[in-house]
Amino acid sequence: MKFQVDESWFNYEFIFDTYRTAKDYLSDELLLSGIGLIVGEAGCGKTALAKDILRINQGAFLLLTARKENDELLLIDSSWDTVNKINLRPSFSLNLWEKFLYETQKINTPVLIVLDNAHYINQQLTTLVYLFSEFRKHARQPLSLLIVGENSLLKNKSLSNYHPGALRLPLYDEKACLSVVNQTIMEREGEDHAATFTLPYIKYIQYAAKGNPESISRLVNMARQIAWIEQGTTSSLHWRHIKLAVRESGKSRRARKTMLLLLIGYAGFAALLGWHCTGMVSPYLPVPEWLRPEPVAAMIPAPPPAIDDQPATERQAMQQLFRAWGYDVAEEDAWCDQTAQAGLQCETAKADYDALQKQGLPWIAQFHLGNKTRYAVVIRMGKDDLDLLLGQQTWTVKKSWFLAAWKGEYVLFWKPAPSGKTSVSAASSDEDILWLNTMLSRALHLPLPEDVRWNALLVEKIKKFQQSRGLHPDGAPGKATLIQLWLSVEQSALLVPENESAEKGEGQ
Repeated sequence: MKFQVDESWFNYEFIFDTYRTAKDYLSDELLLSGIGLIVGEAGCGKTALAKDILRINQGAFLLLTARKENDELLLIDSSWDTVNKINLRPSFSLNLWEKFLYETQKINTPVLIVLDNAHYINQQLTTLVYLFSEFRKHARQPLSLLIVGENSLLKNKSLSNYHPGALRLPLYDEKACLSVVNQTIMEREGEDHAATFTLPYIKYIQYAAKGNPESISRLVNMARQIAWIEQGTTSSLHWRHIKLAVRESGKSRRARKTMLLLLIGYAGFAALLGWHCTGMVSPYLPVPEWLRPEPVAAMIPAPPPAIDDQPATERQAMQQLFRAWGYDVAEEDAWCDQTAQAGLQCETAKADYDALQKQGLPWIAQFHLGNKTRYAVVIRMGKDDLDLLLGQQTWTVKKSWFLAAWKGEYVLFWKPAPSGKTSVSAASSDEDILWLNTMLSRALHLPLPEDVRWNALLVEKIKKFQQSRGLHPDGAPGKATLIQLWLSVEQSALLVPENESAEKGEGQ
């Protein structure tokens, strides 16, 4: 007859008193203010506590983890087991809300959002919390945010405006660990096992685990498992059980590294062998002359087209700029005074390269090649090169070449308010202010407020949007702000992003 053994003790969960207190405190804090904050040094168990709170949460939850080394955020939706990567940038929080705040409106349960490693994005955190607070006011279901990070978060004084209750977790000392471990074992197995672990054992384990409660629990359970396999009981432990547990815990990582290095070595050896020994696998006898294919006469390629030879008049460039905005205009009708019919403004002036790049709109450049004047639509502006729409194709040219031929003249179209106004202020019509409120709500991914008049909240939204787009946050939306508003909701022509390009001709 087989002897049945209850192996549930292999996975004991050693819950420290601080954890119990923290769970109760954070549950109340999240319920009252909607925002909680856990801080502490690396390895004190902040992430483990956050995961525990996620597990006991009765609604849906989303987990955000910031990773410094890859300069990205991982959006982990544990409800549906999906993972999305989001690159960090100054306006990252606006893009995050597009990913998950609207998802919270599709479900009928409370939602908890956990932001882990928040100290990596301390600068952007204020904007994220502000948008969360505004969105929470209009959410149909309870919405909570739990921020987790290192002690540097306490220096972010702007967070105090939202009154998040901060809970600081300490690193556990040896005596606290020993007390919790032995107390848990005694409650499960009786007083005979109450003193299984001693202070020297726990010191050794804590040092190996670097103070992390999850690692401590894993090593304690592994040492007990080794003792049971070796002697059939866990009532007594020896140093070999402790040291073997620590060694086995790290062995799997070393084994994976060794296997990876071996595979890389084998692959490199195979590539080297194939490279140097290609001739060994060729036929030993020459191929008969009658089996060889007839030689093909070499084709002399036609010379590539030159940008100097491309017809590029001002009317042709203006027609192409209209097309970039989605309007098909005959060449003879492509004039600046036609833009009003499309609800656009035409601007002719001089500026430097960086200012036009920052604006983000396609534009017509007038440049000089010897005694010839050419007009091209600039559709991409990079650090070292740019794309010009000239003739019937796109040309990539070096920035240095372009700046030598271009004297700063440009023509561009931009989109004002629907009323045709080039700015919106407290003195504007109700229609323009309503339009501005609607556009900001769309751009910032916030619900439209009931009061859509010009007020302090609207000015604050304007400033937040301006700041997110690299503009001066003065709360007065003029030409630059209106351009960025239309770009943010994808209702404007725009320059091709730096990492994309069209099919190009040969450039200079």
